[in-house]
Amino acid sequence: MYLVDTEEGGETVFPNIAAPGGENVGFSECARYHLAAKPKKGTAILFHSIKPTGELERKSLHTACPVIKGIKWSAAKWIHVGHYAMGE
Repeated sequence: MYLVDTEEGGETVFPNIAAPGGENVGFSECARYHLAAKPKKGTAILFHSIKPTGELERKSLHTACPVIKGIKWSAAKWIHVGHYAMGE
């Protein structure tokens, strides 16, 4: 979830997925050739990291591009498919 607008850069990028149409015009160099989302206050990205079989979804690999201008604040919400025990 994006909490502020970032002026330039800071995109969330999925490097294992090509950009629709081959290139993201108006995105930073880091995000130009991959599926990416610009940080915009009030928006969110939802994706699954495992397939229905329980196998890792390699296309869910993601990273953040450097912020070129402005700031970036985001929050994450994890949704688990089963019981999640920490430190037990």
